[in-house]
Amino acid sequence: ALRAIENAGIEPDRIELILVATSSPDSMFPNTASLVQKNIAAHNAACFDISAACTGFLVALDTAHAFIKSGIYKNALVIGAEVMSKTIDWSDRSTCVLFGDGAGAAIVEAGSVGIEDMVMHSDGGGGNVLTAGSRSPQNFLINENEKTEQYSWLKMDGQEVFMFAVRKVPECIAEVLERNSLKVDDVDHFILHQA
Repeated sequence: ALRAIENAGIEPDRIELILVATSSPDSMFPNTASLVQKNIAAHNAACFDISAACTGFLVALDTAHAFIKSGIYKNALVIGAEVMSKTIDWSDRSTCVLFGDGAGAAIVEAGSVGIEDMVMHSDGGGGNVLTAGSRSPQNFLINENEKTEQYSWLKMDGQEVFMFAVRKVPECIAEVLERNSLKVDDVDHFILHQA
């Protein structure tokens, strides 16, 4: 967040909205966005977290875009941060090598150029192919009886996730092009995020 603020040349107290996309927060509340607000002294910002798994940062970016486009806010700090290592069963080699820890941040402001349009859909019917149960913030927590807390580790049906992405990503590209009266040949650059 501090590097994004420095790169954007904005003072923290000018930030109006902080969105943190995370499915692995350290606490349910205070939310992570409020903790960021406190630590960067962005006292004037509204703050909330978004839990949308793989697409979290894009959902947060789309949410910031909607707030800015509507005129409610002029700018936002958008953060995507995950600590997937606390959800991984390291003995499941088909899954553990695919997920890591990381974070990124961007300052988004109203301007004459930028995001033209976004397409966002959800399919809750396929939620069983990538799951991770809720847990306490500490891994391997021992309770009073010296028993290891039981966890529901991240589980994925990789083939189903892959097939869903291969089918849905082209559909979303076609939709956003059609909504903007564009053809593939009209596009100079593609930035693709696959869930």
